[in-house]
Amino acid sequence: MTLSLQLGLEALERTTSRHAADIARLVPLARELAARAGLDGVTVSDLRIVAVQRGLLGASSGRGLSYLGAIFRAAGLVPTDRYRRSDVPQAHGNLGRVWVLP
Repeated sequence: MTLSLQLGLEALERTTSRHAADIARLVPLARELAARAGLDGVTVSDLRIVAVQRGLLGASSGRGLSYLGAIFRAAGLVPTDRYRRSDVPQAHGNLGRVWVLP
């Protein structure tokens, strides 16, 4: 394992630990959105929009929401090889991976 990979994994673990309660609170929403989307799948952008609308997530920007991708793994969703542009203005139209139920 390279040093940079090790540092990246350690940073991921710290972020996941710090946001464990937020992740657990948003897992049911991720599953609900994925079930509703079917094979079209769901992205972090989709999750973020609905979570803010339902008051589960405060309006934030930048690295403060970097843990949102971990919610899909925690929810047991499967990453696809597809990406979609974000509808969230703060994301500047960046591509987000599409996740589906197994």
